[in-house]
Amino acid sequence: MKRLLFIVYFFFQKMIMYKCLPDFLGVVAMADAHIEYGSAIETVVYSCGHKERKRIIGNAEQRKDKLAFRKKGLCVDCYMKQLTLPPQ
Repeated sequence: MKRLLFIVYFFFQKMIMYKCLPDFLGVVAMADAHIEYGSAIETVVYSCGHKERKRIIGNAEQRKDKLAFRKKGLCVDCYMKQLTLPPQ
């Protein structure tokens, strides 16, 4: 019952946050990971300066490490722009 509740919760959360229909298997995996490890929604500030709210899986120490790792990289939009720029 607990698993089903989290599946429904994460399904609707992804629909609201990303304004699209999420893939069901991804939602089930997220619910299972949340039950086993815990999670929280954190604000990620990337090295390019953009911010994004993401659900980070893990306990407080693991989430802190994952946030520090993400701060070193670019957001998805800047990364895709970097890939599509012609060489100079």
